Amino acid sequence: LPLENGIEILNLLEKISRNIVSNPNEEKFRKVNISNPKVAAAEDALKEIGFQREGDRLVLTTRLDFQQHVVKIIEAKDFYQKQAEKAKKVERLANDPGKAAMLQQLELDKRERAAEAATKACTPKEASLQPPASGPAPVAGSALASCASEQVAPGASD
Repeated sequence: LPLENGIEILNLLEKISRNIVSNPNEEKFRKVNISNPKVAAAEDALKEIGFQREGDRLVLTTRLDFQQHVVKIIEAKDFYQKQAEKAKKVERLANDPGKAAMLQQLELDKRERAAEAATKACTPKEASLQPPASGPAPVAGSALASCASEQVAPGASD
């Protein structure tokens, strides 16, 4: 479904599906006129849930399950709403390059702080480099080498 009218189509699917699930024996809810522009826009989606074209109508010949159909439509609506919100956010940022640059710099600073914290966590303390009173001296590079292999370069997780 296209993002522009996906929510509208999903709202229509939800309404039709809820009517059918609530009134499974009512034939009037199992038939929709394709002449309705909203129904025409949702024709492919209606066919996906079991409607078949009969002349100028779409007719549902199978049963709908609330869990399988209505809940999935609601989940799809949530997804489309989140995508629409993301698109609006991107548009707002495109209209305000100063804010976009500031947010990008904040993200870079966050990654730098995370890299510094990882480096500090991996740096052996001075006391650990001192040889113990008895026994062999520790290898100074071993702690750093094992820690360096665990570090991830900033931005590599994207």
